[in-house]
Amino acid sequence: HSSIREVRRYQGLKKPTWVKLNGKKVDLIMTKSALQPGQWCREGKDMYYMPPKGKKIGDLKIESIIRQNGVFLSGSTKYYVIKNINVQHVYNDGYNIHGRVTKAEFYNCNARQCGDEGFSSHDYCETLLDGAVYTECDNGIANVNIAGSSITRNVILADSRHVGFLILSNKKATHTLENAILINNPNQLSIADTVASNLLIVRTDKKYSHAIGCGRNTVINKATVAGNSRLIRLDKKSNTVFNSLLAGPDQRALHVRFDDPAKLLQIKNSIFDSSTVIEWGSRYPWKTMPI
Repeated sequence: HSSIREVRRYQGLKKPTWVKLNGKKVDLIMTKSALQPGQWCREGKDMYYMPPKGKKIGDLKIESIIRQNGVFLSGSTKYYVIKNINVQHVYNDGYNIHGRVTKAEFYNCNARQCGDEGFSSHDYCETLLDGAVYTECDNGIANVNIAGSSITRNVILADSRHVGFLILSNKKATHTLENAILINNPNQLSIADTVASNLLIVRTDKKYSHAIGCGRNTVINKATVAGNSRLIRLDKKSNTVFNSLLAGPDQRALHVRFDDPAKLLQIKNSIFDSSTVIEWGSRYPWKTMPI
């Protein structure tokens, strides 16, 4: 539901007015009518909260997030050096960079439990992020540059609600990721126009996960991937994987949304689990074969 059209997951959806179950129309139940103890929701401008059993509102200490960002930069400005900051409990991004901010450098800038990203660069910005730990954010890092660049080094991205490291880019922006550990993110790495190297991507629980999602023009070098259900997904052109070790517990699949996967993907000097399969095709049902 983002106000930014380009990053909306689903376009043009409208609120449902009715639902059929077993062929019969049923009334819609609003979330506020189904809250369990300790849960809350927002409806319009109102917030609803169901206290724990046996508790009254007056018995509880209830806190509300009032700050949007920990660090916010915007405008046509340049030459920033920001160091040694921890951000927690903001309702948007821990570090939010908009406009035409260039020569902005962040060192040892961490964040946890943000409503949106730990770190996010937008528009025409140019950023360097060196040294960071982002945990329990919506996305650990999400850079959505129209142009400009981002360089990210020496980061740990863990337990995100959606993506550990996300790049939504176009051909005018370039991105680099070096020395990254990604742990237990539902989608660990989703990139385009990016060179990523020296990665450790690990899933330690049984949940389904994508290790690497590749858009246009990506290079993966020296990646160790373990425990993820799907190793790599590709749906754009020109992707290369070098010098990597990839293994997964269940599907162990490379998934290529194209009828000729050799035109999209090159794999060099890499080791796979013996049961790894590649599945491909422009539409379902997919074709499969051992890698």
